[in-house]
Amino acid sequence: MTDSCSRRTFMQRLAMMGGVLTVGTCPIRQNAFQSVPVPKRILGRTGTKVPILGIGLGPLGIAKFSPQELRGVVEATIEDWGSPVVVDVQWNYGDAETYVAPLLKKRRADIFIVTKTWEQEKSKVIASVEDSLRRLGVDRRTPFS
Repeated sequence: MTDSCSRRTFMQRLAMMGGVLTVGTCPIRQNAFQSVPVPKRILGRTGTKVPILGIGLGPLGIAKFSPQELRGVVEATIEDWGSPVVVDVQWNYGDAETYVAPLLKKRRADIFIVTKTWEQEKSKVIASVEDSLRRLGVDRRTPFS
Protein backbone atom coordinates (compact mmCIF):
# COMPACT_ATOMS: atom_id res chain seq x y z
CA MET A 1 0.00 0.00 0.00
CA THR A 2 1.38 3.39 -0.87
CA ASP A 3 1.13 6.67 0.99
CA SER A 4 -1.55 7.74 -1.51
CA CYS A 5 -4.00 5.14 -0.13
CA SER A 6 -6.85 6.84 1.68
CA ARG A 7 -7.79 5.96 5.24
CA ARG A 8 -11.19 4.79 3.97
CA THR A 9 -9.61 2.45 1.39
CA PHE A 10 -7.17 1.12 3.97
CA MET A 11 -9.97 0.42 6.47
CA GLN A 12 -12.12 -1.23 3.79
CA ARG A 13 -9.26 -3.53 2.81
CA LEU A 14 -8.60 -4.31 6.46
CA ALA A 15 -12.28 -5.13 7.03
CA MET A 16 -12.37 -7.34 3.95
CA MET A 17 -9.33 -9.26 5.18
CA GLY A 18 -10.98 -9.73 8.57
CA GLY A 19 -14.21 -10.84 6.92
CA VAL A 20 -12.41 -13.42 4.83
CA LEU A 21 -10.66 -14.80 7.89
CA THR A 22 -13.80 -14.77 10.03
CA VAL A 23 -16.35 -16.06 7.56
CA GLY A 24 -13.95 -18.22 5.62
CA THR A 25 -15.61 -17.55 2.26
CA CYS A 26 -12.42 -18.40 0.42
CA PRO A 27 -9.64 -20.85 1.10
CA ILE A 28 -6.71 -19.35 2.98
CA ARG A 29 -3.44 -19.99 1.23
CA GLN A 30 -0.05 -19.68 2.80
CA ASN A 31 1.17 -16.08 2.34
CA ALA A 32 -2.31 -15.03 1.19
CA PHE A 33 -2.07 -11.90 3.33
CA GLN A 34 1.34 -10.39 3.21
CA SER A 35 2.36 -7.76 5.70
CA VAL A 36 1.57 -4.32 4.32
CA PRO A 37 2.93 -1.17 5.97
CA VAL A 38 0.36 1.20 7.45
CA PRO A 39 0.19 4.32 5.26
CA LYS A 40 1.55 7.52 6.81
CA ARG A 41 0.50 11.16 6.66
CA ILE A 42 1.94 14.43 7.94
CA LEU A 43 0.61 15.17 11.45
CA GLY A 44 -0.80 18.69 11.42
CA ARG A 45 1.89 21.35 11.33
CA THR A 46 4.54 19.16 12.91
CA GLY A 47 5.98 18.05 9.60
CA THR A 48 6.24 14.54 11.05
CA LYS A 49 4.86 11.54 9.19
CA VAL A 50 2.78 9.22 11.39
CA PRO A 51 0.64 6.17 10.56
CA ILE A 52 -2.93 7.04 9.52
CA LEU A 53 -4.12 4.88 12.42
CA GLY A 54 -3.47 5.54 16.08
CA ILE A 55 -3.71 3.25 19.06
CA GLY A 56 -6.27 3.93 21.78
CA LEU A 57 -5.39 2.60 25.21
CA GLY A 58 -8.96 2.85 26.57
CA PRO A 59 -9.89 -0.81 26.07
CA LEU A 60 -6.61 -1.99 27.60
CA GLY A 61 -6.79 0.36 30.58
CA ILE A 62 -10.48 -0.25 31.28
CA ALA A 63 -10.01 -4.04 30.94
CA LYS A 64 -7.24 -3.78 33.54
CA PHE A 65 -4.43 -5.15 31.38
CA SER A 66 -1.17 -5.31 33.31
CA PRO A 67 1.41 -2.54 32.88
CA GLN A 68 3.68 -4.96 30.99
CA GLU A 69 0.88 -6.00 28.60
CA LEU A 70 -0.14 -2.41 27.89
CA ARG A 71 3.44 -1.29 27.26
CA GLY A 72 4.02 -4.42 25.16
CA VAL A 73 1.10 -3.50 22.89
CA VAL A 74 2.44 0.03 22.41
CA GLU A 75 5.97 -1.23 21.73
CA ALA A 76 4.68 -3.81 19.24
CA THR A 77 2.72 -1.06 17.50
CA ILE A 78 5.84 1.08 17.22
CA GLU A 79 7.81 -1.85 15.79
CA ASP A 80 5.07 -2.94 13.35
CA TRP A 81 3.88 0.48 12.17
CA GLY A 82 7.13 2.40 12.44
CA SER A 83 7.65 5.35 14.69
CA PRO A 84 6.38 7.71 15.73
CA VAL A 85 2.87 6.46 16.51
CA VAL A 86 -0.11 8.35 17.90
CA VAL A 87 -1.22 6.98 21.29
CA ASP A 88 -4.58 8.02 22.75
CA VAL A 89 -5.01 8.14 26.54
CA GLN A 90 -7.26 10.01 28.92
CA TRP A 91 -8.06 10.20 32.60
CA ASN A 92 -10.83 7.57 32.59
CA TYR A 93 -8.91 4.82 30.76
CA GLY A 94 -8.14 2.97 33.98
CA ASP A 95 -4.44 3.13 34.76
CA ALA A 96 -3.39 3.50 31.12
CA GLU A 97 -1.73 6.89 31.68
CA THR A 98 0.43 5.72 34.57
CA TYR A 99 1.19 2.39 32.87
CA VAL A 100 2.47 4.04 29.68
CA ALA A 101 4.54 6.67 31.56
CA PRO A 102 7.72 4.52 31.87
CA LEU A 103 7.57 3.78 28.16
CA LEU A 104 7.36 7.50 27.42
CA LYS A 105 10.57 8.07 29.38
CA LYS A 106 12.26 5.30 27.38
CA ARG A 107 10.82 5.97 23.89
CA ARG A 108 9.53 9.56 23.93
CA ALA A 109 10.61 10.28 20.34
CA ASP A 110 8.54 7.31 19.12
CA ILE A 111 5.20 8.42 20.61
CA PHE A 112 2.78 11.31 20.06
CA ILE A 113 0.35 11.47 22.97
CA VAL A 114 -3.28 12.49 22.44
CA THR A 115 -5.40 13.18 25.50
CA LYS A 116 -8.90 14.51 26.06
CA THR A 117 -10.98 16.19 28.69
CA TRP A 118 -14.70 16.62 29.24
CA GLU A 119 -14.23 19.98 30.96
CA GLN A 120 -15.64 23.16 29.39
CA GLU A 121 -14.14 26.02 31.40
CA LYS A 122 -10.64 27.13 30.46
CA SER A 123 -9.19 26.75 33.97
CA LYS A 124 -10.67 23.25 34.35
CA VAL A 125 -9.43 22.21 30.89
CA ILE A 126 -5.92 23.34 31.79
CA ALA A 127 -6.07 21.55 35.16
CA SER A 128 -7.32 18.35 33.53
CA VAL A 129 -4.60 18.33 30.86
CA GLU A 130 -1.93 19.13 33.45
CA ASP A 131 -3.17 16.20 35.57
CA SER A 132 -2.84 13.91 32.54
CA LEU A 133 0.66 15.23 31.80
CA ARG A 134 1.64 14.60 35.42
CA ARG A 135 0.33 11.00 35.32
CA LEU A 136 2.14 10.49 32.00
CA GLY A 137 5.35 11.98 33.40
CA VAL A 138 5.50 14.42 30.47
CA ASP A 139 6.87 17.92 30.86
CA ARG A 140 5.32 20.59 28.74
CA ARG A 141 7.72 23.07 27.20
CA THR A 142 5.44 26.05 26.62
CA PRO A 143 2.83 27.40 29.03
CA PHE A 144 -0.85 27.34 28.16
CA SER A 145 -2.20 30.74 27.22
